[in-house]
Amino acid sequence: MNRQGSKQSLDATVVQGGAQSPAPEELSDAPLGDVLPLRQKVAPARPKPKPAVKRRRSSRKLAMEEAVQMREERLRDMERKLLQLQSTNDRLQAELRDREQEVRNYKTHRAFEFAQELVDIKDEPTRAWRLPLAMARLAVPKQTRTWLAQKVVHPMRQVGEHVLEIALEQPLRRLPDPNPLVDGVTSLYRKVEQGVFGVRRYETRRECWPETQPLVSVIIPCFNYGSFLPDALASLDRQTLQDFEIILVEGGSTDGTTQAQVRALHHPKVRKLFQPQPTLVGENRLAGLQLARGKYITFLDADDKLEPTYLEKAVMAFELLGVDVVYPSVQLFGRENRVWETADEFTLANLSKTNTVSTVAMFRYETWKSQNIGYGSNKDGSIEDWDFWLRFAERGARGYKIREPLMLYRIHGNSLSDAIRPELQQAYRKTLAKHRRYLGPRRVARVSREQTLPLEAKPPSPDLSRSLLPVRNPLRIALAQPWMVMGGSDSLMLQVFATREQEDARLTVYSTIETPPSMGSSAGAFQRLTDDVFELSRELPASAHDEAILHLLRTRQVNVLMIVGSPQTYALLPRIRKELPHVRVVDHLYNTVGHLANNRKHASEIDFHIVANEEVRDALLRGGESPERIRVIYHGIDMKRFSQEAVPYEADGLPGLALAPGERLVLYSGRFSEEKGVMRFVEIVRRMRRDTHVRFAMTGDGPQRPEVEEFIHRHALSNRVELLGIVDDSKPYLRRADVVVIPSDVEGLPLVCLEALALGTPVVASKVGALPEVIQSGRTGFLVPPTDVDGFVRDIRGALSLDAKRTRLARTCRQSVEERFSIETARQKYYEVFRQLASKGAASGVMQGSR
Repeated sequence: MNRQGSKQSLDATVVQGGAQSPAPEELSDAPLGDVLPLRQKVAPARPKPKPAVKRRRSSRKLAMEEAVQMREERLRDMERKLLQLQSTNDRLQAELRDREQEVRNYKTHRAFEFAQELVDIKDEPTRAWRLPLAMARLAVPKQTRTWLAQKVVHPMRQVGEHVLEIALEQPLRRLPDPNPLVDGVTSLYRKVEQGVFGVRRYETRRECWPETQPLVSVIIPCFNYGSFLPDALASLDRQTLQDFEIILVEGGSTDGTTQAQVRALHHPKVRKLFQPQPTLVGENRLAGLQLARGKYITFLDADDKLEPTYLEKAVMAFELLGVDVVYPSVQLFGRENRVWETADEFTLANLSKTNTVSTVAMFRYETWKSQNIGYGSNKDGSIEDWDFWLRFAERGARGYKIREPLMLYRIHGNSLSDAIRPELQQAYRKTLAKHRRYLGPRRVARVSREQTLPLEAKPPSPDLSRSLLPVRNPLRIALAQPWMVMGGSDSLMLQVFATREQEDARLTVYSTIETPPSMGSSAGAFQRLTDDVFELSRELPASAHDEAILHLLRTRQVNVLMIVGSPQTYALLPRIRKELPHVRVVDHLYNTVGHLANNRKHASEIDFHIVANEEVRDALLRGGESPERIRVIYHGIDMKRFSQEAVPYEADGLPGLALAPGERLVLYSGRFSEEKGVMRFVEIVRRMRRDTHVRFAMTGDGPQRPEVEEFIHRHALSNRVELLGIVDDSKPYLRRADVVVIPSDVEGLPLVCLEALALGTPVVASKVGALPEVIQSGRTGFLVPPTDVDGFVRDIRGALSLDAKRTRLARTCRQSVEERFSIETARQKYYEVFRQLASKGAASGVMQGSR
């Protein structure tokens, strides 16, 4: 997009004051601004000499006027130079555009194509049979070739498609297991088609997009929706990719306000087009398409919005996968609030049944233009956007779905969808009737099979990371996680970075493994903290994750990368060190089991280590790590939120959990997984089933939930233990519990332990990780070897008898964590590490560690 600067006029105003107006007969006829005194006698015989003080005043006045004149002259000179620079800039921009057009014309010139064909034949002699075709293209003018392509070549290709289907595929399908033969014949036909007609169905040019043109064009048709337009533009202003233009097509609105609102709109990225009369949305979109200058195009209706990362995630899919169409799921808002899951695969088979692509789907301009797709309207009663995506699918275009609801679709009373709902079935029939000749069952099956072939990651073009985000923060941190699970690690990171704005830090969060639905996702919590959240497993295939991570680090100009158990980032560290040497890497380790092996394997690429307890520090030292590169930072919690004053005690029970008077509660709160010892807890319940005054409850979810449910059913424990699932707020349950049990095999420093103690609840836990550094056995709880189930039963009973009234016990539990484990103390230590790593002193990768 051409961004022309606006010239601001430079005015200087000189205010003179302090002198009284002379009498009329005393006024001089000297010109305004003359340096002569303004007050003088009329025809005096001899001028009266003036006092020396007044002469000095006149000299100072003269000097001031000269200074003002010099300043005005400098300002006028600066203004002239500014105009000259702007004129020169406009001229150079015009010359650059002309030169780029010349280069494009040269590359598409038939002589250049012929020379390129000769080079290809020289490199690959087997292509010599193409020489007559190349000579024919050289001899025939471009206009003639265009006419032949439309009138001869395209019909020949259609005939070839019918021959392929009728003469080859149909006989082959009578054979047993015909698919391999059919796929082989189809592949051979595609190679011949590419050689003869120059058709490259799934390959796109990898040339760099001109710097003077935007990477994305966003086309907004607006008819009577002027009141919603600011919301749509605000969602574009928040995009993490800002290399785009906005083409606003005012469709001849009739509400009396929209046209005026569009005319009054001033936005640096907006180009406006006004239709002279009311125009349908399809025609408005086509008008915007004809003005678009982007490599990729997307439509955004004026009453809809986009999530902040949509444009960037779509461009990442285009650049790394080479597809033709990218589309997300849809979040409905307004009159309805639900998610519309679009089709997982972009195929002709899916689209031949119904529209399975969202309105804001982005497509490649080159594909749209080369395949002559155009854009229809609904004058004939058809559904124009469904018709548009069918045209792509019929031509074999490849598509990719981002499995996130990145489009926000407004449902309101004036929606066009509502207006056509009574005639929807008729519109469906008319749309399909327009495409009947392309929707034969065999052709649909063949094209769809080609559209579902595995996508392979391609080397990224420079266009992917050409738009760097501005450096506004001294700390630019990337948080690398394996997945986004609402557990202890993610809760800690959310608390650490909750004050990132006060710390003047920019945060980017990414993960590479899909979060199991049963474990609860923390992505929403991170999105409330920062717009830069990327669940790459839902946005790209695994083969493209490495390049996507490098893109994020490069465009954000990250200077601190904190790894929290991401195996993909560990494996990528050699490339990060080579391609982005300014990035400092800090590894966050919670225990001695999970990712310690990856840490030691890539020790030379890691600059610093944050560990959760002394056990992990000792393991690193035994592995040969330098003590100067290790710092122990204990987890912290918000002591104000986790206090007895903030969380009232619910004696009668909680949602989903009714308790009888005097009944004691033993609670498990965590992930249902093997390392957390969840099956050990239900075995404890089985062994304490005769303790009728004790009830058990479990909050959380995870992969072992079916085993837990089967165990409870087999031993008839449903009246002794309640499975509460994932609860919105665990604080009331931790406050009401008489004992919290942590039977883990492996732990670092679980936040649930600190939260329970801060609320005055004792903890019985495995003697692993940092738990012995927190729990004071016999005073705030008990420590048990992980495999000693009888020890757990004994100590749970002991914890229940520590203090019947709980007042002294609650005070003791809280005091044990109040000083050492506050989030404010932990957060301060984290940012000390980040700042040292980001500073020039961290260039060597060595810094002083401490506790």
